Amino acid sequence: MSKDMVLIDEAHNLIDRGRMMYSSYISLDELKKVKKSLSNKEFASSKRAIGKLEKYLKELLLENNENINEVPENIIKAIESIKRARQKETEKNNLRYPFAYRDFYRQANRFLSLYEEYFDSTYRLYVESKTLYMLNIDPSRYLFDILNRASSVLCFSATLSPISYFMDASIGKAKPYLLLPSPFPKENFKLLIAPKLSLRYADREKNKEEVSLYLKEFVSSKKGNYFIYFPSYSYLQSILPLLDFPCANLYMQSKKMNEDEKISFLYHFPPNPNSTNVGLLVLGGTFSEGIDLPDDRLIGVAIVGIGIPQVCKENELIKDYYQKKENGSGFDYAYKNPGINKVMQAMGRLIRSEKDVGAALLIDDRYLKEDYRLMLSRVYEEYEVVISPKEIKTSLTNFYKNKYIV
Repeated sequence: MSKDMVLIDEAHNLIDRGRMMYSSYISLDELKKVKKSLSNKEFASSKRAIGKLEKYLKELLLENNENINEVPENIIKAIESIKRARQKETEKNNLRYPFAYRDFYRQANRFLSLYEEYFDSTYRLYVESKTLYMLNIDPSRYLFDILNRASSVLCFSATLSPISYFMDASIGKAKPYLLLPSPFPKENFKLLIAPKLSLRYADREKNKEEVSLYLKEFVSSKKGNYFIYFPSYSYLQSILPLLDFPCANLYMQSKKMNEDEKISFLYHFPPNPNSTNVGLLVLGGTFSEGIDLPDDRLIGVAIVGIGIPQVCKENELIKDYYQKKENGSGFDYAYKNPGINKVMQAMGRLIRSEKDVGAALLIDDRYLKEDYRLMLSRVYEEYEVVISPKEIKTSLTNFYKNKYIV
């Protein structure tokens, strides 16, 4: 065995990154754009070959077949003919292909290589939004084969809970492991759970006003910087008129933000703030992880809901796969565990050093159900239950008073 050690940062993302690494797709809309970009006569062979792939993909999409067990042979041959056409064209001329074609060519090669080398029972094929997807649901075998070559694997993340889920779905069950506790003082963090409200999709509308009251008391407990995470952008927009934070500055995450806009957004949360600043964010979005606001740049995080991903074709396929593989645990693997991981990542924005002090509020009745409570307790052993908005302010006033923060 090798003496090498593998270091994996942000290891909670390993499952999703593994799936992405071994999955691929072919999009009809992209094919049309690529064919249109090949306007010069020098690209005639490639354009004809791409036209064939477009034709065969259209036929597959029109079949609307829910169960696709293998990639049709005509699609495989069409991709191979695209490779031959490019080889033929480049032998004659030193061609510079359009960017759209180059991106597509890499994607098509990737699709074919994955299908020929890896496609097995861990894969599912499906069509959606004029696209043929080849989804690898369970990358653990491939990741295990790679990581098993090293003498040890060191994963960095504060949210590998439940550990059995991350082990099973990423590097396999066979590896022994050691979990290390957080080095930060537990007394510097206050966790409040508000279990009176249901944030299930059917209940969200009727509970918006009361949710806003909980959030108002949470933010008013102390001047400072706060992040509030909502289950979706549409819910954030719908509850926005009800949010009332007197004398606070509100900053809302927009749907698409480039890197400069993200950096500018974080400038609104300075150290030693003169006023209260509240960031209204989407759970699982760009500000849920990888954000470092140490000291008093962030003193409070509130999370509305439990972070469950939206129901979609991909997640349903994941659920069905693990329902069979893990003795009825499909919902846990597709929805519950990824959701609680997003929650803990968001809470992880709060305490970034030994000196940081802060509080978190979780609003949803499911947090006190046994399975969620156990997952949280592996990382956050102590919490306080609050059943009214008034209790939040009382609890946090005492917390900050005991921490000598005024």
